[in-house]
Amino acid sequence: HSTPKVKIESEPPPRPPPPPPIRKSSFLHTSGVRGKSFFGDVSTSYSAFQRPKFPIFSGEAKSEATFDVWMFEVKCVLREGNFSDPVILQSVRGSLKGKARSLLLSLPEDASPQQILEKLEGVYGNVYTSEALLEKFYKETQQPSQSVADFGMTLESIIQPAVEKGDISFDTKNEMLRSKFWSGIRDPLLKNSSRYKFDTVKDFDQLRKEIRAIELELANSEKAVSTVQHQPISTDSVKLDDILKKIDRMGKRLETLENKTPKETNKVTDNHGQSNPGYSTGSGRGNYSRSYGRGRGYQNQRGRGGNRNTYNNQSGNSRQNANGDLNE
Repeated sequence: HSTPKVKIESEPPPRPPPPPPIRKSSFLHTSGVRGKSFFGDVSTSYSAFQRPKFPIFSGEAKSEATFDVWMFEVKCVLREGNFSDPVILQSVRGSLKGKARSLLLSLPEDASPQQILEKLEGVYGNVYTSEALLEKFYKETQQPSQSVADFGMTLESIIQPAVEKGDISFDTKNEMLRSKFWSGIRDPLLKNSSRYKFDTVKDFDQLRKEIRAIELELANSEKAVSTVQHQPISTDSVKLDDILKKIDRMGKRLETLENKTPKETNKVTDNHGQSNPGYSTGSGRGNYSRSYGRGRGYQNQRGRGGNRNTYNNQSGNSRQNANGDLNE
């Protein structure tokens, strides 16, 4: 007897893995830039749709950037070589506005970035000679409202074209900037305080940093002194001033009373120069008045309308005047 054959079913073959997802960057045409680093070769890819961005230059005073800054950015990108000329040309055209952009009409349509730079440099570039730049450099002084940092930047911008022309070396530039920067400081206190820094620090950038720190310290000390000098007057001092003014007024009034009293008392003196504090009995028979006084003699005054109560009226008026002056 033959044994029946057993049919063994085999497992189905595994499915193939799904394809990797399609990325958007795989459709972009890239150009590789290779370089070496501490970790080995490094490859950087720049997309054809990526382009450098330059500051806006219009050739006017209100432009976003000056021509020197704009040209520096373009030259740096050209020197790096990470982008093709058509990409750089497109970015250059997009960064020009106004009068500067209208200059492109005089160039051919296939003008290179270098041709555009030459055209713009002939219109907006620096045309000063090295001698004129040096003369302007040594005549420059710090303005009253100008900080030492801005003053140093102004000196650098004046001398840099002469360096680019090759008339001044970098070492000579550093020494010229260092000497002119310190000697042109306007504030004598800041200049004297930073003298030792000028003698010891030989790098211009480091010297500017040190003098900026001294300038800040002096500004903070001046603010502290002005705050102490302008403290508000206390209430006690105000009260004391009021009291002194009142005492002064009282003294003047007392002097006035002393000057008035002798003049009034001299009007009622007797023949011997003594005061006569007499009194009157009023009118008697025959329409006459009689006045009595202390000391020698008395005076009878007859007639109608004689002097009645002469001294009493005068002394009473004197007392009233004195009381009124004191009440003031």
